[in-house]
Amino acid sequence: MNNPGMGGADHGRTLTPSGDVSGNGHHRRTPWKEASTHLTRHTGNIVILTDPQRKITWVNEAFSRLTGYSLDEVAGRSPSLLQGPDTDAETVERMRACLNREAGFREDVLNYKKSGEPYWVSIEVVPHRSASGKLTGYISVETDITAWREREAELLNLRTAVEQSPSSIVITDPGGRIEYVNPAFTTATGYSREEVLGGNPRILKSGSQPPEFYNALWSTISAGQVWRGFLHNRRKDGSLFWESASIAPVFDPGGKIARFIAIKEDITQLKLAEEELQRTNHRLTDILQAASDVGIISAKLDGTVELFNSGAEALLGYSQNEVMGRSVLLFHDPAEVEARGQELELQLGRPVEAFEVLTLMAQRHGEEHGEWTYIRNDGQRIRVSLAVTSIRDLNGQITGYLGIATDVTRRAAAEARLRQSESLLDRAGRIAGIGGWELEKASMIPRWTEQTRRIHEVDDSFEPTLETAIVFYPPEQQEMIRQCVSEGFENGTPFDFEVPFVTAKGRRIWVRVEGSPEFRNGEVFRLTGFIQDITERKLLLDELVEARNRAESANVAKSRFLANMSHEIRTPLNAIIGMSELLETESDPERAREYLRIVRDSGDALLALITEILDFSKIEASQVELECIPIRIREWLPAAIHVIMPQAAAKGLALEWRVDPAVPECLFGDPTRLRQVVMNLVGNAVKFTDEGGILVSVRREGDYTVFCVCDSGIGIPPEQINKLFVAFHQVDASTTRRFGGTGLGLAICKRLVELMRGSIWVESEPGEGSRFTFKVPMAPAPLGEPRGAGTRSDSGCAEVLAHTCPLRILVAEDNSMNQRLMTLFLERLGYEPRMVSNGRQVLDLLDTDAFDLILLDIQMPVMDGLLTAREICRLFPKGERPQLVAITANAMESDRDLAMTAGMDGFLTKPIRSHALAAELQAAFQRIKSRKAQTA
Repeated sequence: MNNPGMGGADHGRTLTPSGDVSGNGHHRRTPWKEASTHLTRHTGNIVILTDPQRKITWVNEAFSRLTGYSLDEVAGRSPSLLQGPDTDAETVERMRACLNREAGFREDVLNYKKSGEPYWVSIEVVPHRSASGKLTGYISVETDITAWREREAELLNLRTAVEQSPSSIVITDPGGRIEYVNPAFTTATGYSREEVLGGNPRILKSGSQPPEFYNALWSTISAGQVWRGFLHNRRKDGSLFWESASIAPVFDPGGKIARFIAIKEDITQLKLAEEELQRTNHRLTDILQAASDVGIISAKLDGTVELFNSGAEALLGYSQNEVMGRSVLLFHDPAEVEARGQELELQLGRPVEAFEVLTLMAQRHGEEHGEWTYIRNDGQRIRVSLAVTSIRDLNGQITGYLGIATDVTRRAAAEARLRQSESLLDRAGRIAGIGGWELEKASMIPRWTEQTRRIHEVDDSFEPTLETAIVFYPPEQQEMIRQCVSEGFENGTPFDFEVPFVTAKGRRIWVRVEGSPEFRNGEVFRLTGFIQDITERKLLLDELVEARNRAESANVAKSRFLANMSHEIRTPLNAIIGMSELLETESDPERAREYLRIVRDSGDALLALITEILDFSKIEASQVELECIPIRIREWLPAAIHVIMPQAAAKGLALEWRVDPAVPECLFGDPTRLRQVVMNLVGNAVKFTDEGGILVSVRREGDYTVFCVCDSGIGIPPEQINKLFVAFHQVDASTTRRFGGTGLGLAICKRLVELMRGSIWVESEPGEGSRFTFKVPMAPAPLGEPRGAGTRSDSGCAEVLAHTCPLRILVAEDNSMNQRLMTLFLERLGYEPRMVSNGRQVLDLLDTDAFDLILLDIQMPVMDGLLTAREICRLFPKGERPQLVAITANAMESDRDLAMTAGMDGFLTKPIRSHALAAELQAAFQRIKSRKAQTA
């Protein structure tokens, strides 16, 4: 790793904390360097160091991994290069103002990676000053909060949906005290949130609904049921309004009512529209009653007027004397008479006289009905309904005609107004998603409004019956609906329910249906009501409940996992720290060896825990790549479980294995991942078995190889089996559980088996043991020397390795304890290594000395391992440079790839094990021999 106080090095140049360039590669150790080194080693966050002018002098590995920029790309540039068009200008201005004052700050900022991808970070910038108080630069520590911001955005979207809902939403505690209202509530009532929070919804009571009404409401919701109905409320300004409301209880995990949610819609306009429609109907009745004052006119066969009553005078504005003996065509519209005459001539095939147009139908059938346009004496045109009847003598001969004219002008205007009112009502219903319906008891044929047809998604030709209307509802609800209709007619019982609904086009929605009786002479003669599409409201309520449940579940899972990790990490740390303290004063060699064994075992346990978490992270990130190499199953299986045999022996358990004869000698597969699954299952079997034994068997089923681990342990309760392979879950998750672990082992096994295109399952009974089985497809492989059956190097070759693999070794490691550890390891293997503390010292030594192998720590001051490897590759031809092996605590596959790209030949992860070190030395020696053979 770079020196945190430096800006990087290139061909011998070193950038000092103040930004100066020094050519000798050495500088004094400053408090700035001390602080930055401490930050680098003790934080997993992004660290950026800048000079007083805010030019970048150094960044850590976390910065490069997140942003995609290397140190070389950003050195000498301002951190503002990460800002983009959507970075908040006010935030940037606040940061700039703090820097102008040489002050620190903390902000959340939207930045952009090199790839252009946005990300959020929480930035804390602290100025660094010398002992004299002079500003020497800034330390910026950043935390990636992108995932948190995305979760916050999800919750904000959900809150926004509630806040922007057109329906009033009120949430109260179990006692009815208001905890939340949305803006729609404040708009509808005139009360601000501050005025109602902590209060009771009774503040809205208008007084028009009796106490019994509210008592019934409270009894319903207190019993855990949903109440639906209409509320007549009063706004803050005193005005009254109607609301359609649904009030539902919300339960806590213990089944108690935690709060109530009321969703209300203002239906005042609907009520007013209904009242207006009733008034319109009354006006129409008055018009029809006034129409009894009709005009009566009689005419001779030639159409001259013989009778003209007072109703006709009032209708046409003529006096009787003015029209007597004149033709009735006097007050007819000539153009209308001519147009109808032409239609009759086409039908009859002969000329038609003007007066015949008025009398022809009467001559044929005795009477004729129709609407005509009259022209009054003052020129006003009116519309009349005219009934013309033939006047006959005793012989049946037509002697004249009698016309009864009714002014329908006002009726037409009234009908137009009625249509307009109905249109307004229909539009209001469409906006609110509310359609009307009525059902006459005499016919039992439903009548639907246009909006009701829209909700059902039927066309205009659909004529509903009671039965065809009911089939839109689920079968289990249809009998309930029939019962509601029956009780409505028989007892006058209103109904109101919410049910699922399937439209004529197959779309699944939720509807609310309300019905009320109408009485005549004390009996119900009709049911009327409305149907409303409430799908969006239901979905919103479901989302609110689901979001709450998800948040509660996530919080519980997080708490359990953190508590579990704390326990699992602190347990081996306790042993390591405690035994180390005892070792400092222990003089008995035997007890000292016992303490060391406990320290080593605890370290192994801690390493296994970290490895397990990293494995799960790699699997979750889809970073696991499988091998497909030959495996000698009969050699591989005992080697795979050999490491667990001491644990089984310590508990007095028999650990046996068996391979069916039908299994081929050699199979293609990934020996490492198979060993990981088998060792996990066998380790669990040993952990949960107190007596008896464990049998590991392998058999063949078609193209699949089946592995089975059977134990005589405590078994698993049936209700827990489905949760076994869920991450972070354990059968006994309580704080007093007997067995430790992360809860990740079986989840990792499941993911690995599925990656190998296989499956895993368990059979178990409490107290009867468990049988874990997994199978994966494995093709037979030709016999040879399978790579999967090899053995690892061991520290047992310590006396001879330096003789069989002679190497001149240089180690670059800045930590003094690790230097000592590497020296001891290599001396046990017979080597005399040279030690340096950074990459610059490596390059200086290579000017005068030659080495076969250089072990390079990735993170070092002055010049880190990666930069050193790149520089060595630049300075030395491939066939002449020493073997380079990376040493790092970063164990991810991406870290290995980064090291290999920099020019490394090998890769060791900390903590270093002696057998792994020996194997890497052997591999390096073989590479050197191979290279010499090729150039010979």
